[in-house]
Amino acid sequence: MSTTAHLITVRNALTSRLQAAAEVVPPAVLRLVMGWEFWESGLEKLHGDNWFADIQGKFPWPFDVIPAGLSWALATGFELAGAVMLWLGLGTRLFAFSLMFLTFVATAAVHWPTCGRCGAIFSPAMRSATAATAISSCRCCSSSCCCR
Repeated sequence: MSTTAHLITVRNALTSRLQAAAEVVPPAVLRLVMGWEFWESGLEKLHGDNWFADIQGKFPWPFDVIPAGLSWALATGFELAGAVMLWLGLGTRLFAFSLMFLTFVATAAVHWPTCGRCGAIFSPAMRSATAATAISSCRCCSSSCCCR
């Protein structure tokens, strides 16, 4: 076998191994990182005080009618169980969807800015604008709005 043929054989073997690793490694790293984030959040809820009652009114429907204690327990349980299942690679689609949904609810209830006077939720487009632009763009308040 010539040197060129041997190099081509080695290259093909290396390429096939790298392609096989490329199908496994990135999803595994993503599952580990996302699992860690949800695990940490679940542990904070597990060992912390229930503050959901303070923001119950900000939850989107139908979550605003679920008792705060039940919401707290469900969020804690899904974050901890979901993290473990992501790490193990079991039920990843189900738990990834559940955790994504949980994240949407958390974003709507806690992380989206609201008008200080009327409580209107600023849209994601407004949220991406500068703070001054977002604060001055509340269209539902009068010119005397405290957030202008």
